[in-house]
Amino acid sequence: MTLYEISEEYRAWMAKLEENDGELTDELKEEFSAIAGSLADKADVYAKIIKEKAMFGAELKKERDRLKTLSEKNDKVIDRLLNMMAEAMGLLGRDKIETPSYTAKFVKSSGVIVTDQDKLPKEFLKETVEVKPMLSEIGKAIKRGEPIEGAYIEERRTLKVL
Repeated sequence: MTLYEISEEYRAWMAKLEENDGELTDELKEEFSAIAGSLADKADVYAKIIKEKAMFGAELKKERDRLKTLSEKNDKVIDRLLNMMAEAMGLLGRDKIETPSYTAKFVKSSGVIVTDQDKLPKEFLKETVEVKPMLSEIGKAIKRGEPIEGAYIEERRTLKVL
């Protein structure tokens, strides 16, 4: 019997009780015991499933946190290795190294540097909880030749392993 069916039986039992002016007969007591027993059995199964799902959810969250920490450590190792490789290549004056398996080379990239956010025109500021420069829009404007007080484009070299 489903919980819905148990609820329907309980409503029918309540209607009988009301028809009987609230008097609990032996028959109504037996019916109530049967309904309550069915509900207790179903509730026990539901509670078990709920507890198992809650424990599984907690384990998933714990595993998510463990994997996040592992991913962050992995990213730090990658950054350290890239920095060491870039430093070695810089010392040797090499912009590119090719091996049978990989190519490591410096590629040019650029990024907007905001020197004074207060001097930026309002059209280059995005209002959120905090005011932040819209670096992409500032970069496009500077590349179009518009002078933007408070920002410039910095040329960078980034090491890529392909």
